[in-house]
Amino acid sequence: QTAQWNAINSALATNDVIVYFSARQAGSDTAEEIQGSSGPGSVIRVKRTDKSSHRLTLDGMSKYNTTDSNPSWADYTGSNKMRLKMTGGCCISIGWDDDVQRDYITIRGFEVTGSGARIRWGGSYSVLENMWVHDVTSLGATVQFNEAVAGSCQLYGIDHDITVRNNLIQRGIGEGIYIAGNYNYAADGGCVSGPNAGDNHYDILIENNTLTDTAINGDQGDGIDLKAGLYNVTVRGNTISFTHAGTSCSGGGDGIVTLGQMKLSTHDSNYLIENNVIHHLGCSAGSDSSNGMSIGALHSATIRNNIIYNVPGTGIVAWTRQPGATPNNQRIRIYNNTVYGAGGSGLAFSDFDDAPVLRNNLLINNSGSIGGNPPNINSDYNLLSPDGSSL
Repeated sequence: QTAQWNAINSALATNDVIVYFSARQAGSDTAEEIQGSSGPGSVIRVKRTDKSSHRLTLDGMSKYNTTDSNPSWADYTGSNKMRLKMTGGCCISIGWDDDVQRDYITIRGFEVTGSGARIRWGGSYSVLENMWVHDVTSLGATVQFNEAVAGSCQLYGIDHDITVRNNLIQRGIGEGIYIAGNYNYAADGGCVSGPNAGDNHYDILIENNTLTDTAINGDQGDGIDLKAGLYNVTVRGNTISFTHAGTSCSGGGDGIVTLGQMKLSTHDSNYLIENNVIHHLGCSAGSDSSNGMSIGALHSATIRNNIIYNVPGTGIVAWTRQPGATPNNQRIRIYNNTVYGAGGSGLAFSDFDDAPVLRNNLLINNSGSIGGNPPNINSDYNLLSPDGSSL
């Protein structure tokens, strides 16, 4: 693919470039397919080297080749997408996994499936949209954005303007969507001191994705996992269901997870988590039961208009990874959420520097309503049934 990438990089120096992949076969409205088993030639491995702000788009859904013998391309409005079927090898179907940050890239409208079909990428002004990712079995996370800094404190790059939207992710291995950054606890492999141990990726939008049966093929199965040091993050309109937790319930299976602030963070977290639907999660095993949301160490977060039901753990729990070593929560606002049928409390709070604010939440038919040990709580206009708050 060297000649092709040379041509693409040359064109990017002066213009935006769209590379179309045929969404359907020429003779029938069935998906076109690229099948690979191993090696870099079996995948769409992005090798952008041009550093301009011209956008590279890889599009597997918008056009198709009407004849194989004499190529002629037409617009396509059907439901098929170019299928990347990876029957072996490890482990990438489209993107890049060399920890290089490549900017201004859109990956749009592919079906990716098979043992080695995970997606990895990283860079600013990046978009991953309209993908169908399913039945990935060799290595997770199923869809993963590159980390910003290694545990050794090597800086790979701090990215911004990252969009993940309108993707269908089914029956994968590991987390469904994993936005790597750093870890805020050294024992987890985090870089927690020095110039690279503060904030990292920012201006992130995760919107209108559907995730089901995360980690059914093994590993830790959180739906959307947001690592430490990220800020200015919106998680909106996603549906997460039937998560799994690997070989033990300590393997996750939560709907949405955040690690939150680094000790050396200088920006507020500024998280907005809204309009998500989360149900039928993970496994039930006491304190390791899967929670609807596990909100960790955020400074300034609004959680509103979410529906969470039939989860074995707590509907929404706020915590920190290691009290004393990782930051406490501050300025958490929880508005207009519905939690019912949770095996634990509807809401639970620990490791706070101030009072969480609760307004207009419906907490119905959970094992408890509101629990935890915040220093105070600001709660009004909430409906708790049949049990009241234990705070």
